[in-house]
Amino acid sequence: MQLRYYGHSCVGLFCGTDEFIVDPFITSNPQAAVINTKNITAKWILVTHAHHDHIADVALLMKQNDATLICNYEIANWYKKQGFTKVQAMNIGGNLTINQTKVYMCSAAHSSSFEDGTCGGTAAGFVISHQEKNCYLAGDTGLSMEMNILPQKFKLHASFLPIGDTYTMGYKDALIASNWLQTDITIGVHYNSFEALTIDTKAAKQYFKEHNRTLTLMEVGQTIEI
Repeated sequence: MQLRYYGHSCVGLFCGTDEFIVDPFITSNPQAAVINTKNITAKWILVTHAHHDHIADVALLMKQNDATLICNYEIANWYKKQGFTKVQAMNIGGNLTINQTKVYMCSAAHSSSFEDGTCGGTAAGFVISHQEKNCYLAGDTGLSMEMNILPQKFKLHASFLPIGDTYTMGYKDALIASNWLQTDITIGVHYNSFEALTIDTKAAKQYFKEHNRTLTLMEVGQTIEI
């Protein structure tokens, strides 16, 4: 499994011949200016919740790639009303199998609504499993005891955790989450994209180091393999 960071909380996952993208927010994110969305060929788009900075490029990528959207029931219905038909709804605790890849939707402690005020249902995270490798994408979440369930179900080889504080966990809570999750690689997301999310990245990495953990901060466009 290859993981590519597109900035903010947007992540691409390459699972064999299948390409997934989670929470696409690229064209309106100045930090992602180096990314050309025309080069993104994901056929599966996963959305954790309905806030603009997680769905901004959903419609664009669905049209460009004839892609299928995977999300909760309320978000699915909203996109269906916009005329999109390739939409797969699921909910917390549910599983999907897509070719050789499995998608599990898990809890997230966060709100979810569209810019027009429509309720976006319950915020979520995902665990993507392919060839015995498991990647957890927490979405926007605060520290939650629900995270303790995941290592009972999966050996997590990589976890994407928000660290920007204010609207999600900060990096100190992300360290606690990392320990609970027993994850091999902890990757910070959802930071320094807006003024309210500005953090001291050196302090964040040092804090993890002092507690015998490693915080990985990927460059936009960087790809790693697990």
